[in-house]
Amino acid sequence: MKVSVLLWFCMMVQSSFGQRLQVQPDKPRLNSVFLELSGQARFGAVYYDMVFYRPTRQWHSAIAAGLSFYPYNVVAGQCPLVTIVPMQYNWLHGRETDYLELGIGLNLKYFPEVSFPLFWGGTGTIPTRFEVDLAPRIGYRHQPHHGGFFWKACLVPIVINPLYGVASYNQPIFALASGSLGYTF
Repeated sequence: MKVSVLLWFCMMVQSSFGQRLQVQPDKPRLNSVFLELSGQARFGAVYYDMVFYRPTRQWHSAIAAGLSFYPYNVVAGQCPLVTIVPMQYNWLHGRETDYLELGIGLNLKYFPEVSFPLFWGGTGTIPTRFEVDLAPRIGYRHQPHHGGFFWKACLVPIVINPLYGVASYNQPIFALASGSLGYTF
């Protein structure tokens, strides 16, 4: 009798442990590469995104970094490219595949030197400069846990740093809507 009770107890513990392991999902893979149109880098950027997913909580964290180039000051046949490195830290609220995204970002911008001929002779120069913009965000993210296509839509107000001459922009704060499409692996 003791042997049969002990055997029954061992089988029940083993079967319940096995069922528990099958029910618990494994840690989801939430690394993504995506293309953002408009948004933080203004004209579009390619990003790498990594989510720090916590299965027992509704709030998660994500970081992303990207790269973008766009032309500026087309003068005398020259078309120098501004290099932008957009960086983001996002808080995600949700549990399954759909999340509210709240975040803060920085744009690190590099403007190369441009030389151009002047009408009355000689050359003019626009010197090299660096700028930093602030870019908060709010949006919606659909991201599958085990790989697949990923998309998000956000509203991104860009705040121009007044130290860099707001007069060169139409307004110190302007909002852009962004759409992103990528792949989670």
